[in-house]
Amino acid sequence: RNVVRIRGDNKLIDFDASVNIGERLTEKFSSGYLPPEVAAVRFQLEESLDDLMRRKEELKQKFKDERGDDDEDKILKELTELNEKIEQVKSVGSNSDKEEPVGDAQVDIWAYGVLMFELLTGRPLFNCDKNDNLLNDKEKRRLVNWKSITGEDLSDVLKDCPDQGLTESAKDLLRKCL
Repeated sequence: RNVVRIRGDNKLIDFDASVNIGERLTEKFSSGYLPPEVAAVRFQLEESLDDLMRRKEELKQKFKDERGDDDEDKILKELTELNEKIEQVKSVGSNSDKEEPVGDAQVDIWAYGVLMFELLTGRPLFNCDKNDNLLNDKEKRRLVNWKSITGEDLSDVLKDCPDQGLTESAKDLLRKCL
């Protein structure tokens, strides 16, 4: 959470965003370092799936009624955006009775694992912008639905290292953190 890349170096920053164990997490975060259970709460939408589906049906009817109208492209764009929101709600959920996340060791271990993955592979675990925030909804869904690190991701760990024992230890560490 508190690590950024500055001119190729990793730096600890944003200590104002850190919390004690058991305290509610702040609104300030870098989404590329959020653990899946925290991301599931942070990326929730205000609208329920039923509301979104109702809006989708209304837009589809509007599209049928105004076929050939100048608003056709606008309606299609709205439908596309709405479909993306529906997919997000299906994978993440909408605001419900999920509790606000609190600081605990799991949050730190996950962030450490994300940082270690980058150090051991030379690439980020998720596609992020320069502020370490996930680039798009696809990456958010990937994080929220995270089960474990994949063999494909692990194949990049120290791939040029001649010490196979070290490589396996690094992979084991990542499996435990992520």
